Amino acid sequence: MDEDTAKHIFDPFFTTNRHNGGSGLGMHVVFNLVTQQLGGKIDLDTEPGRGTEFRITIPTAAQDQTI
Repeated sequence: MDEDTAKHIFDPFFTTNRHNGGSGLGMHVVFNLVTQQLGGKIDLDTEPGRGTEFRITIPTAAQDQTI
């Protein structure tokens, strides 16, 4: 995807596919789930003609148990 699309990919109602029924909410929902519900982060690496990679990092609870 191009740089301008990448800048807005997580914005609500941003879509490049409105003429085919896209609402622009999909990546916004993913962003909110990862960052707010799971306490993680999502990073994007993209280059036109090369593809797009999303990296999702979700923290795990520490296993601090004493027997």
